[in-house]
Amino acid sequence: MTVLDRVVPHAACNPHYPAAPLRIAVVGCGPKGLFCLERLAYELDKRNTGRSMHISVFEPAEYPGAGLVYNPRQPHYLRMNFAAKHINMWRSEDDGPTLLQWLQRHHPKLASAEQFVPRAIVGEYLHACYQTVIARLSQHATVALLKQSVTGLIEVKSGWDIITKGGRRVECIDEVLLAVGHEGWRAGGAASNRDTPFDIPHVYPTLQQLSPTAALAGSRVALRGIGLTAIDAILALTEGRGGTFRQDSKVWRYQPSMGEPAVIYPYSRSGRPMLAKPISQKMSVPPLANLWRQYASQLVKLAEENRPIHFAEEIWPVVVLAAEDALQASGGIGAGRWFESRLHNRPTAKEFREQLVSSVEVATGVRSPDAAWAVGEAWRRLYPSLVKIISHDGLDAESWPRFRIVASEMERVAFGPPVENCCKLLSLIDCGLVDLAYLQGHVGPHGANSIAIGANHGDAPKSIDHHVNAVLPNPAASHPCGPLSSLAKAGALTPHASGCGYRVDRSGRPITTAGTTLHGLTLVGRPTEGSVLGNDTLNPRLHDQSSRWARCIFQKSRQPEGSAS
Repeated sequence: MTVLDRVVPHAACNPHYPAAPLRIAVVGCGPKGLFCLERLAYELDKRNTGRSMHISVFEPAEYPGAGLVYNPRQPHYLRMNFAAKHINMWRSEDDGPTLLQWLQRHHPKLASAEQFVPRAIVGEYLHACYQTVIARLSQHATVALLKQSVTGLIEVKSGWDIITKGGRRVECIDEVLLAVGHEGWRAGGAASNRDTPFDIPHVYPTLQQLSPTAALAGSRVALRGIGLTAIDAILALTEGRGGTFRQDSKVWRYQPSMGEPAVIYPYSRSGRPMLAKPISQKMSVPPLANLWRQYASQLVKLAEENRPIHFAEEIWPVVVLAAEDALQASGGIGAGRWFESRLHNRPTAKEFREQLVSSVEVATGVRSPDAAWAVGEAWRRLYPSLVKIISHDGLDAESWPRFRIVASEMERVAFGPPVENCCKLLSLIDCGLVDLAYLQGHVGPHGANSIAIGANHGDAPKSIDHHVNAVLPNPAASHPCGPLSSLAKAGALTPHASGCGYRVDRSGRPITTAGTTLHGLTLVGRPTEGSVLGNDTLNPRLHDQSSRWARCIFQKSRQPEGSAS
């Protein structure tokens, strides 16, 4: 349970009432909402405000702080692709424990720096952090948790009115923080007919979307996607159905439960696999800290020029040179050439498996570091600098197409799954449950009343029973009855030139279609992906939006009522 799980009555909305509190609404309280609340607690702990403060947290999920993505009740086979050593909610040791420290107390068997822990366990940690933050905030403000979904935001003279799913109207909010995260997941339920291309339009939550009644045992399943979401879906349809994996020597084998589909056909536009996340303790890599600092400083200097930067001509060459130097230090050459070749690669089933095996062997130290490792490591190490230089229109307009191609591929090369999940996927491929015959395939009508997956060339189409969409929605995707949709329809949100998310300024204020800044509303997280690079992270220090928001709230609390924000 949370510290406060009740609705606290608010003072009447009266602009002439001298003691009226500053009213804040936080819509969505997964990690991004939690980061902002923690920064507000930090500001309020330092000094007193001039006005009292009411904070309403709108979060329908059972565990605020964790949200839907890190729901503590999800299956434990759904794992992080981010090692435990990198996860720390707090800016100071005095504020709370790192994930590793918390694991040592609550889950000691998982307390390893290189451990890729279940997302459910990380959700427990985040929810515990939320409880700590709320306890701190409650010393300075009235805090209420409302377990309700928000369907709309209406701008009024005195601020914002919030409309909830039940039709309730919460009036006269001075500041709204919109942190709805992966709202596109909630864009609809699984349809049971063939009027839409997917009878299972999204994967999460897997226990509901991929249950035995949604995807029948013995059925043939086509799976759009071969990334992290697709791997989660494959595990849900196998290990989640009672199948088990065992490791014999260095080989993983799968024991079916007979509750699985008969076959799963993954497919995507490129058909290229995600590569295993390296385990640094197992690899033999020379010290490269100075090298990464050298190239990061080059990117920082570009950012300081205060002009739009050309990605292909100015940024990408720095990344490639860093990768080349790292590979040369490890005894290899050709990092840049490998990446360009990969962009054009359309692997066969055999090549897909070979690439995945190679990445596992490099990640575990069986093979020496190769070009794939060097390119991925350069992108990972330089990513904080890339966030600074690219966010908030750091690129010139013509750079976006090339950047999107490179960034999309780097999701596969640099931010892939843990080794364990790669080994599980390989075992499912080897036993025939996952069939790679249609890697760059397509799904369409087959006969009068069925659908099939077909190859662009080669194998004949195969009839399928279920079609699963295992690709995450675009950052701008939203629930048709959600707050993002209502704001977009009103012209309060403008799509970003990158094709991802919406435009916001450095403080997270949305830029309207009229080109004006929307006051009293802050947008953070995945819906801002075009303006802010790298939102899918549990590193609160990667971005400064949460600190900017907290400082804005604190300053507003010091101003007389009615002052401009």
